[in-house]
Amino acid sequence: MQKSALENQSKEIGDAISPKIKQMTPEFVYAGSGVINYYFLKSLEDIIKTDTLGAMENASFYQLAVKLIGEIREKMEAEDTLANSIAISKFLADRLGFGRWFKWKDFEDIPEGYEEEIYY
Repeated sequence: MQKSALENQSKEIGDAISPKIKQMTPEFVYAGSGVINYYFLKSLEDIIKTDTLGAMENASFYQLAVKLIGEIREKMEAEDTLANSIAISKFLADRLGFGRWFKWKDFEDIPEGYEEEIYY
């Protein structure tokens, strides 16, 4: 059942790299999500077989993913600052250009009742 869900995710990722999606998506969002999705599928390579990885390698997501993972490893070894998932997420958001798109807030800085503004 879980393998089936992962295979469905792989198909959805493949659909998301279509020329139509690329045309209507900001370049940094398309490239950034492609890198993250490539690395996700690459980590599952032994579990699921997919043609999506080959298509992503042809679209140069592979080169970007390898470069980014190398940078993360270097930073972790040099500074030991990426020891938690929030720090890793912030680093990835910055490196992939997502930091221009949204601002991170500490939990304590989120105003009470913010969910009402979002959902209503």
